[in-house]
Amino acid sequence: MLNIFISYSTKDIDYVNNVQYSLEGLGNGIKIFRADQSVEPGEYLTDKISTAITNCNLFLLFWSENAKKSEWVPLEVGKAHSLKKEILPLLLTQHLELPPFLYGMKYIPLYKNSINGLNQIEKLVRYKLSDNELARDALTIGGTIVALSVAAFCRLKKNIDKKDANTAAKGKKSDNYS
Repeated sequence: MLNIFISYSTKDIDYVNNVQYSLEGLGNGIKIFRADQSVEPGEYLTDKISTAITNCNLFLLFWSENAKKSEWVPLEVGKAHSLKKEILPLLLTQHLELPPFLYGMKYIPLYKNSINGLNQIEKLVRYKLSDNELARDALTIGGTIVALSVAAFCRLKKNIDKKDANTAAKGKKSDNYS
């Protein structure tokens, strides 16, 4: 499962909707967290957002003047950065600098060409999905190998214990006849 956290200003919701729609079209294996859709009335935003960032594999940052001025977005991206989460900045505004701790990070300029940007995002997410599948398969295979190794060890130990018991029994018989 690829957990994606989307950080954005509600004023940029059209970009967010387009990207989310595109990602959902990639099929199963993707879980998207968006505060406006993922937090139920009565739940604490801070707790749900914090947990979702902690659990995400990919943090999508929709960066714009609106996001920069947002109360939440700078806090979300700061937390993701402090947790060393993979952050993918999506620039919605030309000539806008990323937050200082993201300077030099490659970004996708959605403001230039949304279709090309969507293709880049989809390509990265497909790669992440296949990477997760490989890791899951490796764990499954590794787990199977460990289970088989443990079973083989147990059988071997049982046979050795049985031989030791037989040897001990033979030794007792010879002791009785001396």
